[in-house]
Amino acid sequence: MSELPFVVGLCASYARPRLVANIMALFAAQDYPEEKRLLYVLDDSGHQWEFPGMPENVRLEFCAERFPNLSAKYNYMVASQPGQLYLVIDDDDIYLPWHFSAYARALVESGSGWVHPRYVWTLYGSETPQIEQVGGRFHGALGLSWEAWHQVGGWPETLRADFDQQMIGRLNRRLGPAADPTRVARPSYIFRWASTGHPHAQWWMRSPDNTDWYAEYARACKPPESDRVPVRMDEETEKMLNLLRLEENPLLTHRKILVR
Repeated sequence: MSELPFVVGLCASYARPRLVANIMALFAAQDYPEEKRLLYVLDDSGHQWEFPGMPENVRLEFCAERFPNLSAKYNYMVASQPGQLYLVIDDDDIYLPWHFSAYARALVESGSGWVHPRYVWTLYGSETPQIEQVGGRFHGALGLSWEAWHQVGGWPETLRADFDQQMIGRLNRRLGPAADPTRVARPSYIFRWASTGHPHAQWWMRSPDNTDWYAEYARACKPPESDRVPVRMDEETEKMLNLLRLEENPLLTHRKILVR
């Protein structure tokens, strides 16, 4: 693959329209060519919302019936939306403006079928992001080609809390090491924990074999009363963009992260 791939962001959401509005704003801020990207938002909570200001290249789908597990949701999205590179886009995390660009470049230059960074930013209740090594974690920073998804049989359709680690393990065993986008740009993914004001699924993931978290998370989600949620960034997201923004376009400049 020598040309820029068509990149699809997979946002599997559940009754959190304010976070989806933030993700849509982040998607609009990406520096990757608009005609080469799409954000696919799938909400299976049974509710529907309108998003004034929603970018044109967003596919928004609401389902009345919840998927049996989160893996089934991701597999459905990939199967129903053509693309060359798929990025997991968690609605409660932050994706900096060079995220799509860095992942596309890493995929093209490496020849690997999947992309996962060596480093990410993390926010655990602090106002200052910290650099953290991935070590096979952080499913929200995962990217993979359609061929890779097909080759490994998609996400493992299980209710186990370690479905994400199983998926990363499948890719590593079948395809070898991932392409690392932090070799061409500074980390573009920020993991958020408790600062969004919404419940975090990992609160209920008490062990890898836990299967109750999926239902417990749904019970904890309380959709807002308004059915119209304007697309805009939240205060913390704007702060992170101002703090970590690159001056150079990562498509044009090789950069290696410096870890102190």
